Amino acid sequence: MTTPESQALAAYPELQHLIDLRDTGWTFHVAANDGHITQIYGHHHWPDGWTDLLVIHHHTDAAAARSTPDGGLVWTHDGDLVEVITHLTALPDPDEPLAPQLIIGRAPTLWTP
Repeated sequence: MTTPESQALAAYPELQHLIDLRDTGWTFHVAANDGHITQIYGHHHWPDGWTDLLVIHHHTDAAAARSTPDGGLVWTHDGDLVEVITHLTALPDPDEPLAPQLIIGRAPTLWTP
């Protein structure tokens, strides 16, 4: 018997990468418009407050980032979904010596008048 998940995997095999991330503690949220998925957002919070982020617009258009506990960006990558997840999962844990530490930018914040 086929399930909706197996049907989706048959049509889009790259979704297995998202399932693998989910199984390691990632949380995902879906943005939809008129019943159609427009974006998928994922995040993983590390124990010391670091956050890994993933935004997917299409299987050919994704981006990932790592931020410090206070919102400083230390790593970003964009490209197709499989490429981005491959680079993201290759990142050392934030507390490892070779993990990116230099802040290259700031995560956007909500502007309030």
